[in-house]
Amino acid sequence: MGSTSRRYYTMYFTNLFCVFPLLLLLLPAIPHPVIAEDDSSVPAIAIIIDDLGNRRPQGIDALSLPGPVTYAILPHTPFATYFANDAFTQGKEVILHQPMESTHGKALGPGGLTENMSEAQVLSVLHENLSSIPHISGLNNHMGSLLSAQEQPIDWMMQAVASLAKPLFFVDSRTTPQSVIATLARRNGVATITRDVFLDNSKKPHDIRMQFLKLVERAKSRGTALAIGHPYNSTIEVLKQELANLSNHGVRLVKVSRLIELRRISRDWTAMQPEANKAPAARAPRT
Repeated sequence: MGSTSRRYYTMYFTNLFCVFPLLLLLLPAIPHPVIAEDDSSVPAIAIIIDDLGNRRPQGIDALSLPGPVTYAILPHTPFATYFANDAFTQGKEVILHQPMESTHGKALGPGGLTENMSEAQVLSVLHENLSSIPHISGLNNHMGSLLSAQEQPIDWMMQAVASLAKPLFFVDSRTTPQSVIATLARRNGVATITRDVFLDNSKKPHDIRMQFLKLVERAKSRGTALAIGHPYNSTIEVLKQELANLSNHGVRLVKVSRLIELRRISRDWTAMQPEANKAPAARAPRT
């Protein structure tokens, strides 16, 4: 090979090695496989973001979460209708976040239910709250560690929900192990589900991420799992990261209404299995 040819090949390969890294940067990233929401072979999670309605910036940030997140909106709050309409437009699920009396005497805000109310008062407040928020598919309790353990007012509530023209589900936030919400919902024919994981009892990002991973593991072991979080900055940031990478976790995100249906199907199957195979219910802190 002559000197001219050697110089040519030297320049060729030198230029190639310089350009190759740039070509790699221009190539599209190889996406992770996307898990479809209706892929029944994949464990399912649902996430509720509570306490929307009072703070506009936090609510807007929460509504930017990807996927079919469910939003629980407090009644008679300044931005309740705005958030409900926005969520509905995005194809997300909206539920009433029903304030209920706690053992700590925390302020309930408008639309609260207390243990000293009569049946007529409970029903009046409940119907006003249901009418105050558009597009709702169900309810869950805001606080309620006192009231949710009281059979009579909860039974009144479930009878009222069962009598509505539009079927609604009731999520037991499980703020006390003594809650009778799920039991009385089923007794009155109201679709129900109980929260498995609280994401943000601690607002530290690391702790929230650990709770999210607990949610994932619960779904993988049982087929479905439900979490509740709040529109804290740290919660929303962690969820934005984790929900964008669900395929890496091997789970799918679904609406709460769909999770209820999946859990009903699972319960129908597990009801035929030996008692030893059934997992115990999760416990929660009182609020």
